[in-house]
Amino acid sequence: MFYSSVSTFSYDDFKEMLQNEDYDKLIYNCYYCTNQEEILGFLERHLNSNNFILNYIYVRNSYQLGKFKDPDVVRKCLSISFRTIFIVVSHINICNEINRKFEVLDILIKKIEEKFKDTITLDVLDFCINLSKKDFLVFIDGMSGNISLVNVPVFQGNKKLLDLPEPQIICNITAGQWRYPAMKYTKFDEETEKSNSEKFIKNYSARCQKYYDAYHYVGEKLKLIRSDFAINHAFNLSKYFL
Repeated sequence: MFYSSVSTFSYDDFKEMLQNEDYDKLIYNCYYCTNQEEILGFLERHLNSNNFILNYIYVRNSYQLGKFKDPDVVRKCLSISFRTIFIVVSHINICNEINRKFEVLDILIKKIEEKFKDTITLDVLDFCINLSKKDFLVFIDGMSGNISLVNVPVFQGNKKLLDLPEPQIICNITAGQWRYPAMKYTKFDEETEKSNSEKFIKNYSARCQKYYDAYHYVGEKLKLIRSDFAINHAFNLSKYFL
């Protein structure tokens, strides 16, 4: 079976799938329902939730809808993409299985590289690296109580986001096959889901330190990517992350 365009779906459906962690259906509907412009609005409302799946779909759908013709959209989507890398590396960092491999980072890096390789300049790259680093540092500084959290992106409405959501879902992500979404979510049986959840650090302070480690790791990789781009005019994420 392969996916094709289907009917529209509503924001209530979107919220229900998100609340139930029904990510397979959520990805399917965001990719293939016909009300794509409206879906982009659904996704935009949740960008500050730091959910890497929603972030990725927002960038992917913006690209598919031809929005990358607008330089402002390119800057916004590349900044979101870099922030998504920070989030995924943070999830990986808090997994207690040190040598466990996750497909999600490979998928993200390759797709981000593919979508932006012909659309960015050095100025755009500098802007997006600096903004994504600032946004993510504000978030983890807010977690550790180092700065005031008034009027910064860690708020969603009136709710302060105190942690990154659902790190264990990186265990459920695999690469989609031909004519399927590039990012596929598979829900496991209850016992496996519980086992996966238990493999991630629960202690709040320990998590925060791991997020700082991820911030510095990704920041160094982006610095190398920036230098490579300045010399070779090539956007080589895979070279430095994979």
